[in-house]
Amino acid sequence: MGMDGQYMIWMILQFIREYRPLLIVLLASAIVAYLATRIIRSRPRAPPLAYPAIAKKTPEQRAVEAESEAKRIRKEYERV
Repeated sequence: MGMDGQYMIWMILQFIREYRPLLIVLLASAIVAYLATRIIRSRPRAPPLAYPAIAKKTPEQRAVEAESEAKRIRKEYERV
């Protein structure tokens, strides 16, 4: 390794010495971001909030629900 290689290493070490606090903060924030994404991805996914069980209902159940909803709406309009 010639003088050029030694000079490059010396320059890199000078850079690390000068910017050590900034490099530590950058490394720490990268680690925190990585861990946060790992934690978020490992959690079980929640079912969607809108109509979560619609895929599990049989057509008969949907028909019964639609009829009861229609009755409820009719009652409201009769009151008005």
